[in-house]
Order: sequence, then C-alpha cells, then structure tokens
Amino acid sequence: MKNILFIIAVASLLSACTNESSNTGYINISRTSYTFNGNGKDSCVINVESDTEWEMEIHDEWISATRAGGDSVIIKASANETESIRSGSVAFLSKNASCEMIVEQTPKSFTGKMINFPLTARGAISPNGKYAAYLNSTINMETSEYTYYGVKINLETMEETSIPAFKSDKTQYYYINIQAISDDGRTIIYADDGNFVSTIAVDDQEIKMSLPPDAYSVYYSGMSGDGSVIVGTIAFQEEQSVPAVWRNGELELLEVPDVNSGGSELTNGVYARGCSADGSVIYGSEWDRQGLIYWKDGKMFYPGFDYAEPVSEIVVNTIYKFASYYSVSPNGKYIGAAYSGGIPVIVNTETGMADFLEADFGESGAEAMTVTDEGLAFGGTPTMGMTTGLVFDFDSDTYVRVTDWMKENKGLTVSNMLINYRPSDNVFYGMIPTETALGLSYPEFVLVTE
Repeated sequence: MKNILFIIAVASLLSACTNESSNTGYINISRTSYTFNGNGKDSCVINVESDTEWEMEIHDEWISATRAGGDSVIIKASANETESIRSGSVAFLSKNASCEMIVEQTPKSFTGKMINFPLTARGAISPNGKYAAYLNSTINMETSEYTYYGVKINLETMEETSIPAFKSDKTQYYYINIQAISDDGRTIIYADDGNFVSTIAVDDQEIKMSLPPDAYSVYYSGMSGDGSVIVGTIAFQEEQSVPAVWRNGELELLEVPDVNSGGSELTNGVYARGCSADGSVIYGSEWDRQGLIYWKDGKMFYPGFDYAEPVSEIVVNTIYKFASYYSVSPNGKYIGAAYSGGIPVIVNTETGMADFLEADFGESGAEAMTVTDEGLAFGGTPTMGMTTGLVFDFDSDTYVRVTDWMKENKGLTVSNMLINYRPSDNVFYGMIPTETALGLSYPEFVLVTE
C-alpha cells in the first residue's frame, strides 16, 4: 500500500469557537472535525446555531460547503489523488463570533477507515474491535448548558447510533463517560444520578447493579466481550475502596492485600482497572503506591509487592499500574505496566513472571500501556504525560517509534500516536498527543488499516 500521511487535527467545540464579546453573540456548529474517505463520494451534514446571520469561508479548493436549507450545511471533498492525507478547514462567521471545522481526507488509494473522537471525549472499543463509542456533547450558547449523549459506531458498516440521555422517574441522569462496549454493541455509560451511588446504563437503559448496603459510590471500569463480566471499584463511607466484579449480575468483592507495595499497612484501598476479553483475568492496583495486582482463577496475584525494592523509608521501586483500561491482552496472558524509574514491563499471568525491557529511555522513562496476545507491547514516553508513542519487543529488548512500526508493518506513514489497544491485527485504538490552548490533550481515534 502506498504511504499515507495522517495529520490529525481534532478540535473541541470550545476551542473551535470564539466570541468577541460573550454578551453580543454566538455561533455553534454540531461537528468540529471530520475525516472523509478519498473517493470524493461521501459527505458530512452539520448544523449551525447562531443568534445572528452567518456566512462561510472555504479555505481549500477541494472542499465544498453548501447550505441545505435552514441552518444545515453539507460538506464535501473532491477525490484525493495524492498519496497523503490532506487537511483543510471551513470557517463559520457571525457578527461577533466564529467557528472553524477541521476537514481531513485520506488518499483515494487508502481502503481503511479513520475515526476521530472529539477532543475531550473519552471513548471505548469492543474487545473484538467491531464497535467503538464515545461521549459527545452540545452546548446551548445562550444558557451555557451542556447536553451529553453517547455515539456508538459499527466499525464494519460505519453506521453511527446516538444514545440520548435518559431519565428515571425522579432524576435526570448526566452521562460522565463511556466506560466499555461489548462485542455485540452494548455500551456501558457511567452516569451521575445526583446521589452518592452512581448509576450504570447499558445504552439508554438503566441497569441496577447489586451493591453492598453500606456502599458510598461505585465506579465501573471494564467489561468482557460477551458482557457477562463487569469490573469496577466500590467505595465505602468509613472503609477503603474495594475492587469488585459482577458475573452475570452477581457481585463478588475481590481479595485485597493487607499491605502496599512497600510492605506498610494499606491505607487507601485497591482499584480494579479492567479485564481480559473473556473476563478470566482482572487487573488493578493498590492506591498507596500504584503497585500492580491481578486476579485469576479465584486467586489474587501481587507483582507490585513481589518485585518491590525499598530504597528508603519513603521511596519504593515497584511494578506499578495507573488508571488505564486496556492493559491486559485480549486472551489475558499479558499485562502491560512499568517499573519505577520508567522501565517498561509485561507480566505473564500464566507463569506469574515479569519481563523487563532493558533499554535506555533516558530520564523520562517509558511505560507499556497495552499488549497483544503475542506479547507485542505498545506504550510511550515519558511515563507521565506521554508525548511519543513506542512499540516494545521484549524478546529482543528493543523498541521503535509507532510511526516507524506502522510504516514497516502496515505501509502507512502516520503522525505521532499512542496505541491504547489493538483488538485485532488491523484495528488500533489510541490517542494523539495534541497541544491546545489549555495544554497537552489526548484526543482519541480508531484506525482500521484494511
């Protein structure tokens, strides 16, 4: 396949729209970015909201924008005969405000698919790579009120389904995040019901999960491919947080250690982060020092403690795991993590042994974020605030940049990206480190290479 340059420019509603005076006018567009395929046959319809008359400015000759009646606009792109993705924009201008839509288009020779999530939206992908979902929002510029809703995408057909916010008899529920999506498209949405105990929704249906009577709050963080296993963390009013699993709706509180990775009494509880595609392996960490823990075959395993090396009364080197939800391989064999000082690690749950990648990453260090069934790990550097995507080969103790790996293995020239999960050979779910006016952000994407 010919080389393709992916330059992904994703803008949020707030960063794409400016008002010269908050009291004199506004303009709002329903979509701030879109990636066209290269054949010139698809189109994108957006809606424009403004308190005054507005007009468009098209900055690139290959882009066309036509009013479709009222405040709807049809955006199109002519066929892209080049070997690179091209980037352009359409500006929407009212008397005292403006918005810009970023338009991307892949080359005509590219047969894959690319989906960009809104800048601030955390999404999810199914374990088999068939579905993706993300949380989106609209804003009423006159009242500054947001309306949140889910967007579910079938990656085989590219059909999008909107999941509206739902109501119980007493309360309006506000979506917080898309947490997980099953292989058949059931989407778990974490919602705030206005009470201490949060609510779980599968698509737009409220699900009542069994909870201990003294539960203070619950956070759901993962789901198996068939939807039968859901993992999360339960907080109690007077006690530490405890990892939990619901198997076919039945609650089980998971075993937790008495000590943190440094050997001191555990004071801040344990969190479950995610599970394998079949639900057989659950992983998480203790909160004191982030030491890695996993549960398999009804037993707890604690590599964060087993591999700990106390340096002083305060400092302890350990295998740690922060809040990432796809660190376990689909088959549950490997968990990606890091060792103190920024050494990438994968833990083999079949042997219980950890493999450390012996390479020089400088002072910034590196971390393995996710692992394939074959043990190929994706991650990045530095360990905090990652800016460079890497691919780790633990068999040879070597690593390359994601950009180089994609070019060699997929024939694609891509921009810098971090890979969160690789559910199959040709599906990648990840993030693009992006500098914005508010600092470094990580808009998410799904790339299907064939």
